[in-house]
Amino acid sequence: MLTTWLLRLGIPVTHGRPRHPQTQGKDERLHRTLQQELLEHLEAVDLPYGQRAFDLWRDSYNQERPHEALGLRPPGQCYRPSPRAYPEVLPPVTYPPGSCLRQVDSAGKLSYRNQSWRVGKAFRGQTVRLQPTGEGS
Repeated sequence: MLTTWLLRLGIPVTHGRPRHPQTQGKDERLHRTLQQELLEHLEAVDLPYGQRAFDLWRDSYNQERPHEALGLRPPGQCYRPSPRAYPEVLPPVTYPPGSCLRQVDSAGKLSYRNQSWRVGKAFRGQTVRLQPTGEGS
């Protein structure tokens, strides 16, 4: 559902290539740092304790700790909140009159011309528009 929420806000969604962890380098580096700096030393007695420890680490990581890729500046000095307004309620999806619409089922599939097509679980329960691409039949 996050994917459809982002798309409805006009935010493009990209994914790394499957089975190519090198495309996930930033994520892997973050996880390694989290493991080395916090998780290996944390003796969390309960979830609230662990959450407080993580919150402190996250603040240090983003606001204090120098990052080599950012010229030894912490990320908090380089990034700003988006000026884009955050809507409390998403606007309804509308399609032009006469559009070919299909409902995506709970498995992330739709039916068209007696054939089942997988569009993704992110679209479960959504009504989507089918549009010819000029490819195939």
